[in-house]
Amino acid sequence: MRVIILGPREPIPPVKGGAIEKLTWELARFLSKNNIETYVVSTTTSNKHIGRFIEIDGVIVHYVTPPIPGGSLFYFTKMPIFSSRAYTFVNKLCQRECVVHSVYFYNVIKGDYRNTPLVITEFEHYPWIREYMYHYPFISTYARLRWEIDALLRIQLAKLLMPRAKLLTSVSELQKNVLCRHIPNICDRVIKVPNFVNTEFYKPTYSKDLREKLGDGAEVVAGFVGRLTPHKGLHVLLYSLSKMDKRLLKKLKLIVIGPRKPGFHFQYTKDLYAKYLYSIVSRSELSSVVRFIGQVDESEMPRYLSAIDILIHPSFVEAFGLVLIEAMAVGTPVVAFDMPPVNEIVTSDVGFLVKPYIHELTKTLEHIVENKYEIYRRKETARDYVERNYSLKRIGLIFKNIYENLME
Repeated sequence: MRVIILGPREPIPPVKGGAIEKLTWELARFLSKNNIETYVVSTTTSNKHIGRFIEIDGVIVHYVTPPIPGGSLFYFTKMPIFSSRAYTFVNKLCQRECVVHSVYFYNVIKGDYRNTPLVITEFEHYPWIREYMYHYPFISTYARLRWEIDALLRIQLAKLLMPRAKLLTSVSELQKNVLCRHIPNICDRVIKVPNFVNTEFYKPTYSKDLREKLGDGAEVVAGFVGRLTPHKGLHVLLYSLSKMDKRLLKKLKLIVIGPRKPGFHFQYTKDLYAKYLYSIVSRSELSSVVRFIGQVDESEMPRYLSAIDILIHPSFVEAFGLVLIEAMAVGTPVVAFDMPPVNEIVTSDVGFLVKPYIHELTKTLEHIVENKYEIYRRKETARDYVERNYSLKRIGLIFKNIYENLME
């Protein structure tokens, strides 16, 4: 059997550590190791690689265009070029049995896939869950209108492109229901296949020295991992810290890992949300509690997630929440809001689900600091839970079975 994966907008193998890039590459390597002839159609940062085939870890990567920037209307500008070249490659290669798996529905904007088994995975929450509602205080009216129009255009495009697939996979039950609601006559072709984590890479890692360095004497070292954008909820976490009993707050350190340089110099930025975060830290005197360490290389993430006692994930909008299972895979419990799809993943045995309010998060954090045994009890079950439900091996075999069934 031959599987061709139409990759994401950034290059494969990943160079920036994005979630879809990581998932695409891990799945491709898994399929190759399980004796499936696997190709990935990818972008590349090197112009000299465009048009070339390079074998990496048993996967044949075909580079067709430079990376495709996000933002509005990319699917009408750069994406059709990628899609057209991808289809030309598929058409040549699929003279005998093969399955095409696209990680974006935009990837099939060009081409006729009626005679080819096509799987489309919808990894993203946008445009289905409109994250821009959380950004309204920090963006102009013009930016808001552009965002709203972009969401409408993407949904219309999805209605046109998604029905071309023999099968659609969603990463959560919430997302499956949203697709069924928006795309006519598609529900019988949508199945839930959750995201996964490579538990051979994300595993408990010795990090005592790093914990001591990050924690600076704190009894509980908490972590936040994510983009500094309103729907990720870091401002809610900061406000929750500011409401904590001062005696308990002194025992806690929050480590923020995100795509910015180390330190906290947001007062100099033009980013209104970053300025807002700075104002909360400054007004609430949290500078000794919160430490911003910037971007961490993907190779170091298991060590950092092992170094913290608990991951706090106050996000309001997710399609899945990959960092949740990455943290649990190294044995680190999570705190997250009790709302879908996160409450499909996190249980009381491996984490803490909290009503999405500042005072509720404050109460939970105070409880954790006062009852640290609650953390250690969950550490014992977190990794086993991920291995049973979200390991690359388990989900990879599900995809393998999907491809085989489509070939019958």
